[in-house]
Amino acid sequence: MVTIHRVNIRGVSIAYDERGDASKQPLIFIHGSASDYRTWEAQIDAFAQKYHVFAYSRRAHYPNQYVEYRPDYSIKVETDDLAALIQRLTLNPAHLVGWSYGAFIAASVAKNYSHLVRSLVLAEPPILSFLTANPETEPLNKDMAAKVSTAKEELSVGKYREAVQRFIDAVSGRGAFEFTPPELQKRMLQNAKTLFELTSAERDPFSCNDAMAINAPTLLVSGEKSMLLLQKITSELARCLPKKERVVIRNAGHPMHIQNPQDYNSAVLAFLDAN
Repeated sequence: MVTIHRVNIRGVSIAYDERGDASKQPLIFIHGSASDYRTWEAQIDAFAQKYHVFAYSRRAHYPNQYVEYRPDYSIKVETDDLAALIQRLTLNPAHLVGWSYGAFIAASVAKNYSHLVRSLVLAEPPILSFLTANPETEPLNKDMAAKVSTAKEELSVGKYREAVQRFIDAVSGRGAFEFTPPELQKRMLQNAKTLFELTSAERDPFSCNDAMAINAPTLLVSGEKSMLLLQKITSELARCLPKKERVVIRNAGHPMHIQNPQDYNSAVLAFLDAN
């Protein structure tokens, strides 16, 4: 049975699941958009055999109380939240394992709070600013921006299912939401309102120079079937990061830790054990 703990971080209550021996190295899982701590259910016990594991739900995500996103919201809010969580629970330096927007947050923490990070695992962070400098990839960025804008409009009039479906299909391919298991669809819909974060994620630009300044050993994880946009971003990160390794999870797309947990767990644990 999962025991959910809570801690007040920067004025909001944050829920987290904690497993493993407190004498072992701390590891924090950071989930993506339209998601929460439960996305790591195929990882947390396996990783807790070797690490002191924490999987938290970011502000406004289930089961935390939903609080509307301020007009000036940016990824800095989430960056500072995670840094405060690490310090409050005395987990530094920690291994940060992030997926999607959670990977973007992990990279931002490594950039701004390097002393808190032991290593990074980044699974397809949506750092769209990496695409704007290249004429070949700018159309991919514009297409994603258009889909996010439409999803925001749907959210604003209470069309939550439509907004989530549009977002999931945008990052995982047309029809992806329809073929998602009902329980996972339910979880996405529980976090539908948090998609407002997508409209302001780039207010704090993240550049190649920022990536070059990250000293933590980093594993870049991609899904074999992931969208071209995410593959391009990962390739650009690989070009910029000074200490990186790459792995591709076969027979999986963007949610690779769900679609092929065996290969994902094996690859990530091998990297962590070496760092």
